[in-house]
Parts: sequence; structure tokens; C-alpha cells
Amino acid sequence: MTNARACSDRKYYEANRERLKAKTRAYAIANKERATEWKRAWKLRNPEKVREDNAIYRKRVKEIRRVYNKAYCAKRPGYKVSLLQNYRAKKRAAYIENVDAAIVYERDMGLCQICGVVVEAGDFHLDHRTPVSRGGEHSYANCQTAHASCNFRKSNKLPNECAHLWVRQ
Repeated sequence: MTNARACSDRKYYEANRERLKAKTRAYAIANKERATEWKRAWKLRNPEKVREDNAIYRKRVKEIRRVYNKAYCAKRPGYKVSLLQNYRAKKRAAYIENVDAAIVYERDMGLCQICGVVVEAGDFHLDHRTPVSRGGEHSYANCQTAHASCNFRKSNKLPNECAHLWVRQ
């Protein structure tokens, strides 16, 4: 393509940008499968361009996602901890159930299941009776409410190994 042709094409595009975008959008809607297949083939032919575009996108929305995630986690106490516990359980190929810390707290009536003392609603840990590191599962049946200090003292011990800490059964 000659330089003059490229210049005229650019001018035409600038002058008719909205009309061309609408035409392209209408075609994509009318030929959804064909457009999807074309896009998939283009991505396979241009992996470096896809990586570059993805990096630009991630950089552009990084701050927006950080603010959103922070607000999301603030509304749901225990959510980040639950994600971390799920991640650890997956690494160990353990059984994973989506455990909501608030439900466990209500089930245990706000009492630490290790020492038996009341735990503040916003200041409790989700303890695994049988630790995930020792073959336990991440499920409601294996989770209990605990003070942070009690949970740290218990560490990854089984109930019979830390009977001196264990008040509630």
C-alpha cells in the first residue's frame, strides 16, 4: 500500500469512525460464532500481541481492582482468610468446602472451641480440628471458632496432642 493510500484510508476512517464501528458491531452480533472463531484463530496466531495487550489491560485496571477488592473484603470479614485456607487445602489435595466464617461463628455461639471463652465477632480465627497439614479437610465439620492466641498455641496439633489446651469437645 502506498503512503498516499494509507493517508487517505486514515482520513476516511477518522471521518467515518462511528459509522464503521457501528457496522463492525452489527456484523459481530449477526455472525457471533464466526467472529468468535476468527478472534480465537487470531489469538493463536499472535500470542505475543495477546500477552502485550493483556499486560496493558492489567496495568490500566490494577488500581481499580485493588480498590474494589479492598471494599469487597471489608464488607465480608473472613473472606480473605477463607481464600487462603482454600488455597492451602488445594495445594494438599484435601477436600474443600466453601466455609463461611460467620456461619461457623454463629454455630459455635461465639465461643472459642479451645478455651471456652467468648470471642469477639470481628476478632476470631477459623481453626481446623484436624489440621489441613495433617490430612484434615476444609469443611464445616472440621472447622471451629477460636481466639487467635489459642489457635497459634494449638498450631498444627491434633486434639489428642494438645489436650491441655482443649476445654470444649
